Amino acid sequence: MLHAWLCIVSCALGAFSSASHAATEQERSQYLAVKIRPSYLRCLDAAGGVTPAIKSCMSDEFAFQDKRLNAAYKQLMAAVGDANRTPLKLEERQWIKHKESTCTSPDESGQGADMVGYDCALVQTATRATEIERRLTDPATYGAKPLTAGRDVLALNAKRGFRPSYQECIDSSFANNPRIIACADEELEFQESRIKHAREQQDARAAPAARASMEADQKQWADALDKQCEVRPGASQSEEVQASDCMLEGTATRANELEKLLAK
Repeated sequence: MLHAWLCIVSCALGAFSSASHAATEQERSQYLAVKIRPSYLRCLDAAGGVTPAIKSCMSDEFAFQDKRLNAAYKQLMAAVGDANRTPLKLEERQWIKHKESTCTSPDESGQGADMVGYDCALVQTATRATEIERRLTDPATYGAKPLTAGRDVLALNAKRGFRPSYQECIDSSFANNPRIIACADEELEFQESRIKHAREQQDARAAPAARASMEADQKQWADALDKQCEVRPGASQSEEVQASDCMLEGTATRANELEKLLAK
């Protein structure tokens, strides 16, 4: 099955999609990890947010990744034994069904949602090709092996205050969106506990007159984050992944800010 940290953009933790802006450092790392070509990133940068130009970039890269996937799949079919060919065909059909259900934009969606769907299909295809190419190195085991996040991703996660267990969870998700969301929800619970602990310390130190103001500030932040990360009715799974990542990054950022204030 697939591996992904992607969460599609999700990968940008809170951003709408790399399709609509210059790719972030983390997105670039994740794209390159599944062998999306640097030329695609340069094409997105040069597109300047112009939709037809972005779609042209995506179309060219998707054609390359689709060809790469087909070549790897044919090689794996030739490498595995007869007993494994039927399960491999079934797995491929399941993956295609998963990709289509995950990456299809809802009816009457706008250009933004369409771009998310295009980006999703591209990343899913590149990730699947990378996974099959890795399995080709050991066809006898016929086992899917999850990818490993690069040092830059791990360093960025540490800077944001994410636990190593979060990335381990994402690395073993195999692009299963409910599992990706579960990883984010588990880490979100931890980040919320950081905020709760920091707020308790703030209240213990503050004068009674200041506590109401601090509580109002916390509520204003929470309301703003809920609005920023809101999931619209009928959202696709990839959009739900983006929303959960948005909540996670925003909450971790808030925890970092409160802890820095307490350290002063």
